[in-house]
Amino acid sequence: MERPYSAMIESLPLRLPPKILVVDDQRSIRAFVKAVLQALDAEFVEAASGEEALQAIDAQEFDAVLLDINMTGMDGLEVCRRVRGNPDFMYLPIIIMTALDTQDMVVQAFDSGATDYVHKPIHPQELLARTQAVIARRQAEKSLYEAKQEAEQANRAKSEFISSMSHELRTPLNAILGFAQLMETDEETPPAEEHREYVEQILSAGWHLLKLINDILDLSKIEAGILNIDPTSVAIDDLIDESIALSQNLAARHGIKLTYCPATENYLIRVDETRLKQVLINLISNAVKYNRPGGSVTVAAGQPQPGRVRLSITDTGVGIPAGKLADLFQPFNRLGAEYSAIEGSGIGLALTRRIVEHMQGKIGLESTVDVGSTFWVEFALVADAQPLPT
Repeated sequence: MERPYSAMIESLPLRLPPKILVVDDQRSIRAFVKAVLQALDAEFVEAASGEEALQAIDAQEFDAVLLDINMTGMDGLEVCRRVRGNPDFMYLPIIIMTALDTQDMVVQAFDSGATDYVHKPIHPQELLARTQAVIARRQAEKSLYEAKQEAEQANRAKSEFISSMSHELRTPLNAILGFAQLMETDEETPPAEEHREYVEQILSAGWHLLKLINDILDLSKIEAGILNIDPTSVAIDDLIDESIALSQNLAARHGIKLTYCPATENYLIRVDETRLKQVLINLISNAVKYNRPGGSVTVAAGQPQPGRVRLSITDTGVGIPAGKLADLFQPFNRLGAEYSAIEGSGIGLALTRRIVEHMQGKIGLESTVDVGSTFWVEFALVADAQPLPT
């Protein structure tokens, strides 16, 4: 059974009341159009010429324009072209009304910027349906645009807040770390043996908190699209050597053997050296912390295919169940490790993935429960690398 037309109109998502401009040089046509569209509970503005229509569009905001083609003076096609020539009205719905039922006229109407058209004599239900459709789409697009603007503004405000808070937190934290380091290295009045452990705990907790603050700040910069990337040609051997050297103390504290299996060539890749070092150190750190007692971590480099370089970090840890792999790179998701004694925030891998992708690289992993995991990052060789955004 066919639904009543009034019920169809009521079911469509239209924000009421819409504002409609009716343009025709015949008063009777304007009155007829308004009568048909009364079902929309619309507010109407009339224009008897093309010039009047342009003035009305410039002065008021409309949800739709019903525009006759054949008018004395400026015709509807010229009005349509002029409206579309103004960027402010590029998406204003315009329905052309024409008595010329030819394919050529329809093509001209769309070429001039019309959104839709109806033929004269006008069928009331067709006019109502087409007008309803373009207004609903217009208002939906406007709502989406406004929601996008609000979301972007909220994201900017969040990033500014995080940046401000990070600065406020880092200032006293740097002072704490500085004084703790002075106590640790003071040769004239070294701390008593029972106090040395306290100093070490202060430093350990302080450095952990500083890294957390920096990671949150970097993540907020990426989300706001303002993370600075400075790409250069980097030799991977030097980069990996430096990353391993900076991770050796952590590995030694956990009793983990950290080794590097270099490639046959010292490949060049185009990346931000500081950011890629940050990525490698984070992956090595995770491989150490989530390893078995007396385990090992192996860093390797090679070519999985011509023109690509892969850096991999393999551990001998407990592995990751296949069902949890999809959530691994989500922020603040530690896959249950938050209940363990292993330090972490759940930010590191999410940040690592976004930094790698920001440098046009790829990241992935293979893991086997009770055997271990291999995390890898992959980039194009310099000869095949695409320019990075600066």
